[in-house]
Formats: sequence, C-alpha cells, structure tokens
Amino acid sequence: MELMYRYIEDKGYSLEDEFIDALEDVSPELSTLIAIYIDEYCPDLSVDLIKTHLLAGVVQYHNEAVTFLFEVSRPNKKKFIFTDLKFISMNEYLDFINLNLYLKPDAKFNYPGPYRNRE
Repeated sequence: MELMYRYIEDKGYSLEDEFIDALEDVSPELSTLIAIYIDEYCPDLSVDLIKTHLLAGVVQYHNEAVTFLFEVSRPNKKKFIFTDLKFISMNEYLDFINLNLYLKPDAKFNYPGPYRNRE
C-alpha cells in the first residue's frame, strides 16, 4: 500500500490491503465505527516478530449486531500491523468469547444510540 494516512502512522498502525479492502466493502459509517472500536479496545499485545493474534469484536449498527474478526501482530513496542478483517457469524463470535479472544463491548459503540425498547 502506497498511501498511508497521517493519523494511522502517528498511532503506530500499519494496515494491509486485505484489512482496508474489508473496510471499504461496507458503509463508511460502519467502517468508521469498527476502526474506532478497534482503536479503543485493542489490548496491549505482547511483542513478537512471528506471532499474530486473532480477535473478535461486535458493534451495534442500526440496532443490529455486526460481528467481525481481525488479525493483528505487534513486531515491536511501537507498531501494530492489522493484516485481515472478516465479518463472521454470531456463533463464530461466541466461540471467540469462549476462548477469551474478543474485545469487550461497550454501550458507547451503539449506533445511532443505545437500543431502547419502543413498546
């Protein structure tokens, strides 16, 4: 990838083409919501030149749960490399919860706001 956004570079993130392509395949609102969620809740991973981590997440988008899986590595203390992003089923997301490989959901990431029973 030849074009890097300044904000991404300043945060120490490197994005592979597959990750960016997956974000471009959905609406800009959803991709922004996912990016902010990952930025906010990605855990402090151990530094390892070889190992990558698979983590699952869920965001609420128009009162629907959108579950996703992303691959990230941390080759040094100042850099994260996001290599892939896939949208997964709720069953797969629950499997990652059982393995404790998920980002903890937060009410502030409900878009356009927390779900309210309208009855």
